[in-house]
Amino acid sequence: MAAEAESTTTSQPHATMDTGDLLPIDDIKRTIMIPIDGSENSIRAFNWYVDNVKKDGDLLVFVNVIEPVISSSVFGPLDAPPFYTTQAAEDGLEQKIAGGKVLCKEYLQRAKDNGVMSKAFLHIDSKPGRALVDSCNDHNISFVVMGNRGLGTIRRTFMGSVSDYVLHHANRPVMIISPPEK
Repeated sequence: MAAEAESTTTSQPHATMDTGDLLPIDDIKRTIMIPIDGSENSIRAFNWYVDNVKKDGDLLVFVNVIEPVISSSVFGPLDAPPFYTTQAAEDGLEQKIAGGKVLCKEYLQRAKDNGVMSKAFLHIDSKPGRALVDSCNDHNISFVVMGNRGLGTIRRTFMGSVSDYVLHHANRPVMIISPPEK
């Protein structure tokens, strides 16, 4: 499920900044996705894009994946779809969505401040890696720039890694911006 943070209502396809300035779709040269989650890793990926690969005609697509607060029946089958059990879980999801919208607006402003056209989307999914790969296809992404937490091989093997999943499943170039060495 995706919600567009900024959109236009025009008869022809356009990309828009939050100011409403339009760039005809034919003028967009590359569409770059930067996943955002409010961490230093996302900021580092955005700054790396601006400092190293930014070009005129780029369209940035910011994607924030919200993982729902879910639970499933203890006695149900393991592959049964999860369901919400309390009002607190629904309220928690609403808070995450509100926070995601604020985060998207912050990144739209960062892009505007750096002279880059942008859009932002919220996706609700319990599997962030899969949601990001789906977004690559949905938004016709040219390449992805994303940060990572700098997990070692063993921790990444047991904990999983969203950046590792995207790298191996996106079928397009993925630039993973590692944290600075300590």
